Amino acid sequence: MNTTQKESSRDQKWLENRFLVLWKDYFSDIPMVSIKIRFGRNAYTRLGSIGYEKKTFGKSTMITMTGYFKRSEIPDYVIDATIAHEICHYAHGYFSPLPKLHRYPHQGSKVDDEMKKRGLVQILEKQKIWLKTNWKEYVKNDIRKRRPRRRRRGLSLIELLLGR
Repeated sequence: MNTTQKESSRDQKWLENRFLVLWKDYFSDIPMVSIKIRFGRNAYTRLGSIGYEKKTFGKSTMITMTGYFKRSEIPDYVIDATIAHEICHYAHGYFSPLPKLHRYPHQGSKVDDEMKKRGLVQILEKQKIWLKTNWKEYVKNDIRKRRPRRRRRGLSLIELLLGR
């Protein structure tokens, strides 16, 4: 199966739908003020991130998910747990109009505690197990499949001496 086929069912619309379902089911008590979600590059260590959308100068929040999540081999619960994790940051006042609840975003496992409080403990635990047993190997295999980068051809000593 080629990459296009693997990614076909997980497009921007799919991601936005997952986000809205999670928000409605678990975060409906949090006001949703100008927040968007998108896929980013294929990041190995950063599965998701939250920040202000650059072009809005701090008026809109953007959640970015690793591009690896477009692939159907990654279980939905891994993606859902990552989206929920980023929504917890929003709920705690990071990159949102809400008051900041903690000095640091990951202080004392506050995000995991929030997810558990909201009934997301099962997908959180499943995500951690899947990532621990599969993620490193999945990404390592993906990196091997990529086409090697072209090296710039440097000039040889003779070419340098001849002025080429």
